[in-house]
Amino acid sequence: NPLTIGTQSSLQLNVSLKNNGEPAYLAFVYLTIPEVCNVLRVPQLCEFDTPNRDLKCLLGNPLIGNSKDILFDIDIKGVPSGTTFLEFELKALSSGEEQNPENNDRILKLSLNTKVNITLKGGPNQKDIVYWRRNNTVDAETPFQHKFEFKNFGPSPLRSIALEFKIPTSVKNAKNIISLEDIEYNSKEMNCERSDRSRRGLRISINRTEVETTTSTSEGSTETETEMEDIEVVTNSSELEVMEPRFKMIDVDENFAAIKESIAFEDKILVMDCKEKSRTCITVNCKINGTIGKQFRAVVNLILNAKFKDLESNLGHQDIIHFFTTGMVTILSPENAEEIQENRPEEVLTTFYGKVKTEGLQLSYVVGIAIGVGVLLLIIIIVIIWK
Repeated sequence: NPLTIGTQSSLQLNVSLKNNGEPAYLAFVYLTIPEVCNVLRVPQLCEFDTPNRDLKCLLGNPLIGNSKDILFDIDIKGVPSGTTFLEFELKALSSGEEQNPENNDRILKLSLNTKVNITLKGGPNQKDIVYWRRNNTVDAETPFQHKFEFKNFGPSPLRSIALEFKIPTSVKNAKNIISLEDIEYNSKEMNCERSDRSRRGLRISINRTEVETTTSTSEGSTETETEMEDIEVVTNSSELEVMEPRFKMIDVDENFAAIKESIAFEDKILVMDCKEKSRTCITVNCKINGTIGKQFRAVVNLILNAKFKDLESNLGHQDIIHFFTTGMVTILSPENAEEIQENRPEEVLTTFYGKVKTEGLQLSYVVGIAIGVGVLLLIIIIVIIWK
């Protein structure tokens, strides 16, 4: 069976040299190792010829009748991903006359493969956003973010990957209602370009970013923790500034959750994604080159802005918008890498609620007032009867 690159850092070769004839004087074994390998330990009976990549080992002087074993420890951490085999050459020589020289040479061929388990996961900093306010006004701008995280769980490293993100910007007759303000990422090996303009390549530092991790409790439930870590960010902004984490929820009214459940969303939902070819979208292409080893992690944060001020006339009765961004990862090198699990596109959703918010609130106010009036009348009746 092939050895998967990354599953072990070294291997051992056990070589036996046997003499079936007269005593063999100056019996040597030569082992030639591939350039991508190194010797972890030179055996006591051996010396290493660095230019020729040879181990020369004296196993007998003389070697009489029986066999002699020697163990070689080979470092294979430097074997590049995509390598399909390693070849080790063995040769036995002595000072005597050899009767069967054809069995003195051996070539050991070790088959290799490259296997990876890669994932691209994403999430919004705000799942639900209300853009229509109680006084019948629309927020001029609503900033929000979609963050994607790439991980290679190994076991093999990769040399190059491509990340592609699609962001819808227009819907129906409303143009540019979503804008991509900036792109943040945490890897020095990554370069990103956007389809609507050239990359400026300004670099800034951000002190802390929030990363959510989910852990299981002893009762079987899950808890979400927030850990802070230092990252370096590359930005496409035209001005150099220090950016703070912007993962904050905008304020929504208290009875939003109840209203959300009371409304038939299906008739009011407008899906905004890049699956339709006619829809205007921005494509962000990122490449990572270098050693993308086990547990490698890269984060891409899309800084977005929604501008819904002139949207109402284009939506009709559809005032709930499901906004999707899509991310996809492609292995560029090595081309023969096998994926342990199927890698699928990742979608991130933010839902925007429009005038339905106001209608729901008005309905709740009417119901509240009616209940209040009913209670007041009941109290008055009880007081009159009591007197």
